[in-house]
Amino acid sequence: MKRYEGIDSIRILLTFLVIIHHVSIVYGGAGGWYWKEAQSLNISLVAFNTVNQSFFMGFFFLLAGYFTKSSIERKGVKPFLVDRFVRLGIPLIVYFFLISPFTIALANPNPEISLITQTLNMAKAKNFEPGPLWFVFSLLIFNIVFALIYRYFPKTSRPINKTPSFINTLILLVTVGLFAFFVRLIIPAGETLAWLQIGYFPMYILLFVIGILASKQRVLSSIEFKNIKVWLAISLSLIVLLPIVIKNPQGEGAFEGGANVNALFYALWEPFVAIGIITGLLYVFCVRFKQINPYLKILSPLAYCIYIIHPPVVVTTSMFLHNWNESWFAKLALNSCISILTCVLLSWLLLKLPYARKVL
Repeated sequence: MKRYEGIDSIRILLTFLVIIHHVSIVYGGAGGWYWKEAQSLNISLVAFNTVNQSFFMGFFFLLAGYFTKSSIERKGVKPFLVDRFVRLGIPLIVYFFLISPFTIALANPNPEISLITQTLNMAKAKNFEPGPLWFVFSLLIFNIVFALIYRYFPKTSRPINKTPSFINTLILLVTVGLFAFFVRLIIPAGETLAWLQIGYFPMYILLFVIGILASKQRVLSSIEFKNIKVWLAISLSLIVLLPIVIKNPQGEGAFEGGANVNALFYALWEPFVAIGIITGLLYVFCVRFKQINPYLKILSPLAYCIYIIHPPVVVTTSMFLHNWNESWFAKLALNSCISILTCVLLSWLLLKLPYARKVL
């Protein structure tokens, strides 16, 4: 299957957004991270991170699914799985056992011992976690499950031939939102099971499956503006509504989960925001402006490596800027720029290593 330059542009932009998202947590955004400077939440950054969470990781799953079926058809099941274990499994193991304890050591400096010694201490204490590579871990699971389905039930999936109707899309969004609501009654959003935030997975699974079903007719690359303008308007309206709802919750119920109006609102809010942003970006980069920007064309092969190595870079930059007495916005902007540029340079160097491109 032909790779579209527009999708490569989206991938690198999403990767940069992941970095900015994690930097924002340092200064008061919502979410967990290795090191935080702010002691309280910043509602502007909470809203920013909440909007990001609604679509950006799900978008990664959608794009991954879009190229999965053609890959398995081209390679066969066994070679496909071998390739997935190399491309996903090796980075996951390296991050889990090396980058993770190193990043934790960076975030908890001890002036009395060296960073190497502290990293070894973290490893001995079994401070291992996949960090942002939970996505890689999840994608590996998704790929294995799909490979088994493809192997034993090859005619199960029916391809999507055109953009679904408004009513069908509406029903699908309400269904996935309600499903997420019920999942979060057991495991609220933000809580993990085996390092995975299961409360967000109904949307991730749906988008991965849609990517697979949409790949044959290249639906993601042929979106028409007339089919998405309503969703863009709905998405924008809900984004504007978010800070108001955060400031004025209905009762004491948590947005993250539970049998309450706030949790129901959040579970339904997410897919309706996601569809507008995702389809809008697909239209802009895959239909309206198909040709990749020359700079993004250079950066696109680095995206995966940037994603893998960004946590220690962000932590180091954040701690370096800690004593800089400027506003959170100035720190966010400078930290994001330094972290992105550093990750780009380090990724470019790493990909010069022998065999690196076979994995990264």
